[in-house]
Amino acid sequence: MECELPEFMSESNPRARKPHQCCECHGTIQPGEQYHYVAGGWAGDFQVYKTCPDCWELRHRLCNGRRADECPGFGWLREECEEHDTTGPLRKLLEIALKRQSKRAESIRAAVERWEKSIAETALRDWERQMREQTREARP
Repeated sequence: MECELPEFMSESNPRARKPHQCCECHGTIQPGEQYHYVAGGWAGDFQVYKTCPDCWELRHRLCNGRRADECPGFGWLREECEEHDTTGPLRKLLEIALKRQSKRAESIRAAVERWEKSIAETALRDWERQMREQTREARP
């Protein structure tokens, strides 16, 4: 997933003086907690994004070694996690959402379950295909 680069941007890591909502997990950034703050202009619109340290770490791990425009845009971390070939990042996002008491936790849990069901169905189809091929090969 690619993102649009900002026309201008400022970022910092302030300490919260009041509760804020993370733009990724939608959980609470607690007063006294350090978070990632980004303000900038994207396509002519001024935007502000506040990211909890847990989501910022997950974003950093997912983007490691990639160009900035190849990383997910702010607010798109869940979709980026869903595009991975394992449930690891999506499970980590669920763990973060539960920890931060996010209202999105249940929808993230449902995404994990859909992903796991898809993997199981794919594995079953692959196994059935292999069995059919072995049966055909075993016939005289």
